[in-house]
Amino acid sequence: MTARAALSPWSVSLRELLILVALAGLACVSLKFANDWFWIGLSTAAMLLFMAAMVVAFIDRGSRQAFAIGFVLCAGMYAASVALATAKNGREFDPYAGSLPTTKLMRWPFEKLVLVDYLVMDANMQYDQSRRFRTPQEAAAYRTTLGLPNMMGGMGGGFGGGGFPGGVGGAETPLREDFLAVAHIWWGLLLGYCGGRFAKLIYVRREQRLSEHVAA
Repeated sequence: MTARAALSPWSVSLRELLILVALAGLACVSLKFANDWFWIGLSTAAMLLFMAAMVVAFIDRGSRQAFAIGFVLCAGMYAASVALATAKNGREFDPYAGSLPTTKLMRWPFEKLVLVDYLVMDANMQYDQSRRFRTPQEAAAYRTTLGLPNMMGGMGGGFGGGGFPGGVGGAETPLREDFLAVAHIWWGLLLGYCGGRFAKLIYVRREQRLSEHVAA
């Protein structure tokens, strides 16, 4: 194996490929069933990984150090972007109201993965949690059979935050806030990985130029 092949930044080992596939599967599961427990587990793992990358970035040398520096810079910048955008508009955990490109990109998968149950407001102006319907029309029809008076508007919610027929509300599973909280962690890890790969590419090209200069 030549030195150029050994230093190739594009080479991916079988172990790394299997890890990436496993992480992709975990990402799909965590988004589908996003909740506080997934967020706690993923955020803790991401924090420990970020700390480990910081140590490698300061202590190690060579391509591993370059990868760690790229990971820390890109993941850190993304985390800062989310924090700043959230502080500015407070809407980065809503796929329909956020301003970051990654937040907007999560709108389509959110609509494909989320389940919305529609609830009926009873005579006491409370939403009946025991009866859930798949469409707002079914919920409105059931409310009519109860002899309840029509209302001018329902509880806001559902895709895009639009309202439902009078006396009908929606409950999302998972909640969009939980979905985006988990999604932002995965985006940070993905961008950190891409940043590490890019940093490794720059490092390898620099080493190759130095080798060619010494050989000349």
